[in-house]
Amino acid sequence: SSDVCSSDLLTARGVQLAEDFRYLTSSSHGQLDATFLPSDRQQDHQDRSYLRYTDITDIQHGLRFDADIANVSDSNYFESFAVGTEQTSVTYLERRADLLYYDDVWRIRGQLQNYQTIDISVPDSERPYSRVPRIEANALYPFDSSNFEFAFDSEAVNFLRGVGPTGVRLNLSPEIRWSSRGPGYFFEPAVGYDFTQYDLQDAGLGLPSTPSRSLPYARLDTGLVFEREAGSHGQRTQTLEPRLVYSYVPYRNQDELPIFDSGLPDLNLTELFRTNRYVGSDRIGDAN
Repeated sequence: SSDVCSSDLLTARGVQLAEDFRYLTSSSHGQLDATFLPSDRQQDHQDRSYLRYTDITDIQHGLRFDADIANVSDSNYFESFAVGTEQTSVTYLERRADLLYYDDVWRIRGQLQNYQTIDISVPDSERPYSRVPRIEANALYPFDSSNFEFAFDSEAVNFLRGVGPTGVRLNLSPEIRWSSRGPGYFFEPAVGYDFTQYDLQDAGLGLPSTPSRSLPYARLDTGLVFEREAGSHGQRTQTLEPRLVYSYVPYRNQDELPIFDSGLPDLNLTELFRTNRYVGSDRIGDAN
C-alpha cells in the first residue's frame, strides 16, 4: 500500500489538504482520493471537498466486488479546481457498487447505482434515474452434440427519481442460436423472444401502471475472414472481414412505456450490427 498526504497553500482561497491512498493485495486493489479545503475565501467561506473511492476485490473464484464512488461538496467544485476541459465539463458523478458472480454458463450482477448532478442547470426531469437495485442474469449454454446454443438475458431494475414515473422493470430475453464456423467463414442464425413488464408509480395521466411489451425476433449473422501476412518481414497480419447481418423485429406500439434509461447511441462498428438499435430495454426498434 502507499499513502500520500499533502497540503497546498492556495493564496486566494486558503489551505487545501489532499490524501491519496492506494492498496494492492493478492485479491484486491483500490484507491481513495480525497481533498478538503476549509472555509474557501472565494466561495463565501464554504468548505470544499472531493472524494473518490474505487475498489476491485475477488472474494473467491467466480465472485467479485467492484465499486466506484465519488462525491463533491458543491456544483462549482470542478470549475474551481479541475485541470483540463475533461474535468471542467463533468455533468454527473457516478456512485456504483457491483457484486458479480460468474461461471462457465452464468454471469449474474447485482448493482446499486446513482448519480450526483454537477450541472444544476439540467432540469430534474432530464436527470438520470437511480437504479437501486439492478440485477442482471445472463447465460450462454452450448448443447454438446450440436452447434446449437441457448442464450438468456434478463434484468430487473428498480428506478428511482424525484420527478416523473418510477418503478420496476423486468426484461426477459431467451434466444436459440445455431453456429457454424470454419476456416475463413462463420454462419449464425438466431431466433429469440423479448418480454418486458413494468410496475409503475406516477405513470402519468391516462397511462397504465403495469404496461408490458412482447415480441419475437430473428437474426442472421454471416461473414468471411481473409487474412494475409503484411509488413516488410511479414511481422503483421492483415485481415479483410466482409460481414452481413439481417434482422427482423416486428413493430410494437410503445407509447405507453416509460423511458428510464434507453436512447440511441452514436453509430459505431459495434452498434452497426446490433439487433436493437436502442440501448436499454425501454425501447426496441422495429427492423427488416
